[in-house]
Amino acid sequence: MKTSISSLIVLAFVIIAFACQSQPTALTDAQKSAVADSARAVAKDVVRGVQNLDGPAVFARFSSDPDARFLENGFLYASYGAFKDSVYGDIATLDSLRTEIDASDVVVLGAEAAVVTESFHFTATTKAGDDVEGQGVASIVVQLRAGRWQIVHSHESELNVAESDMTSATPPAAERSSRKK
Repeated sequence: MKTSISSLIVLAFVIIAFACQSQPTALTDAQKSAVADSARAVAKDVVRGVQNLDGPAVFARFSSDPDARFLENGFLYASYGAFKDSVYGDIATLDSLRTEIDASDVVVLGAEAAVVTESFHFTATTKAGDDVEGQGVASIVVQLRAGRWQIVHSHESELNVAESDMTSATPPAAERSSRKK
């Protein structure tokens, strides 16, 4: 009998302890708006850097923390460095790039995190003089870390990847001429 009363008392204390824990407070509309604005600013900075073919500006907003993840067209980069090298390699092949955001949406996950999802289309001119057009979608998870908003996860997928992938081998001349706009 003593054991069951002791068990009930312990159970009661456990329940009370869980009930007394502070519950997360819901964000106000103003707080949600501020987080969303911060996430949008990050996305805009990256697009501006891409359009200017400015690698350092692009990567100023990406986290280099080991838990950050970067995916592109079905490929998961092994590290921030591998992702950065790939993007810098792509930038080196371009003479110009124009990206237009067709739609953008932000989901606020909390006071320090949000997801930005965008659809886009682009026109690029390679240094070889080829014009390439494409479209795709991208999503980023933006988190407040060490006092600044950083991209901790990104994913981009483009339609007609074979036509828009600047890292692929140069196609034969006949194929290149059919891709010019």
